[in-house]
Amino acid sequence: MTNVSIWLMAILAVTAVYQSVDLGLKKRLARQIDRVLSPETIEYSYTNGDRPHQLPVQLSQVALTVEWLDDEVYGLYADDDWESLFPFGRSGFVTLGPNQDHFAVGMYHQLHCLDVFRISYAAARAHALVYPGNGTHFDNHFAHCMNYIREMLLCNADPTLIPAKPTGTEGRYISRSIGVTHQCRDWTQLRQWVEKNMMEANRTGAIL
Repeated sequence: MTNVSIWLMAILAVTAVYQSVDLGLKKRLARQIDRVLSPETIEYSYTNGDRPHQLPVQLSQVALTVEWLDDEVYGLYADDDWESLFPFGRSGFVTLGPNQDHFAVGMYHQLHCLDVFRISYAAARAHALVYPGNGTHFDNHFAHCMNYIREMLLCNADPTLIPAKPTGTEGRYISRSIGVTHQCRDWTQLRQWVEKNMMEANRTGAIL
């Protein structure tokens, strides 16, 4: 075998390895892109950690302009208003995969924590928040939820600019969020997906 043949075979071997690696990287990149653009098309085994980390739905972008609501709307004692935030007035769990594994949805877990704040504050105002012994343990739950909401606010890192005005004290400003528009993911679309999933789970016997 001549030196030319050896070099040619070596070049072909290197090229084959490169193409194999390149193809693998492209497939991996395509899967990552699909997870973002078409999450509903990705298949998972639901074994050994192979599962989605978000609901398989592409949420649209919507705008939310902050309003000053009446104190009674989503107020401290507005149980029905707060219950209406959850699908079918319940907690917002879903089932996924062939074994109908149960998952909580992040948005509803965060709303649940806000509801814990509300109930804890109402109980504290009524001097009904006893530690320990009242069976609610809202004080421990409150501490968990406060840290969880802090982490979720940091995670979402809302970059919306809120106008600020001087307070009259040197170097101090106050911001007013009323009327400010934020860019959001469509929470109604998320709710529709969760409700559809819950109805299917009830139909198949995986009660949520």
